[in-house]
Amino acid sequence: MLCMTKGKHEIAQEPQVLRLGEESSWRTVEDCPPHYSSESLHICIDGVLYYGACFGTGTTTSVVGKERGVMSFDVRSEKLDVIRVPQGRARKFTSMTRYNGKLALIYTVYGKIGSWVLEDAVKHEWSSTFFDLPRLSGYNTKFQVFCAIDDGDDAGEFVLAPKELQESTFYVLYYI
Repeated sequence: MLCMTKGKHEIAQEPQVLRLGEESSWRTVEDCPPHYSSESLHICIDGVLYYGACFGTGTTTSVVGKERGVMSFDVRSEKLDVIRVPQGRARKFTSMTRYNGKLALIYTVYGKIGSWVLEDAVKHEWSSTFFDLPRLSGYNTKFQVFCAIDDGDDAGEFVLAPKELQESTFYVLYYI
């Protein structure tokens, strides 16, 4: 179990891990980069917890030069790391999902779905793919990715829903 205390300005401080077993104990995680987390953006894939965060350079009580990115916590090694996100729209991701077994950041804009897939966390390497959304005749709304389907067959399927519900009738799209 990972536990982080929020300090001044919501900065994560004193991250601790609870090891369960005969001698359960809390251990402080060393070398935690100054950051604050996005409580709504997180996913666990193959023993690594990923979560959206703002980070930068600074002390343990401030984050200077705030950049949006991703933090990772490896359950096995009990290590926290910053994963740099590509410049541009990738930093405005609105959801995280598992895509083809890897972490994917998703952003929907201008009739397209942008997907950035983490290929190598150590080297901060990402691949990107953009999908055109179909136009619905007579329906003027913005869609966002609600979830991605990851059934292991690399199909690249998404479920989309309106960003805002303004009408009594609305579409949910299943994109293949």
